[in-house]
Amino acid sequence: MKDPPHVISRLELKSDEGNGREERQYRLFNGMINDVRRRFAFYKSDFTDALTFKTLTTIAFVFLASITPAVTFGGLMGQYTDEAMGMTETLMAQCICGIIFGLFAAQPLIIVSATGPVLIFEHSLYTVSVR
Repeated sequence: MKDPPHVISRLELKSDEGNGREERQYRLFNGMINDVRRRFAFYKSDFTDALTFKTLTTIAFVFLASITPAVTFGGLMGQYTDEAMGMTETLMAQCICGIIFGLFAAQPLIIVSATGPVLIFEHSLYTVSVR
């Protein structure tokens, strides 16, 4: 079925410079590569424009809101895994994942945090692997 002329296809379209024809690109990660190429000039301003009081207070709130469950679930995970994986590892994992997610996901203020189901999964995995 052919797409209507006013609907953009889900596949990337590339226009030939000379004749205006469009051809579909089937390369791996083509959409992400094109996004980075288009947005590269604006990355610096994305960070410098955000240095306002309102944004800084939001960052402080998100930091405090995300560190609390990491400390709580990290402490519990330390108890459940005999300190094989505890608070330090949980905080480091959350920091690394939060930075990577903030840089590449276009949602820098979202909370990436440890959760109860992850704690239960880690406890079950540790229990099975110890036996």
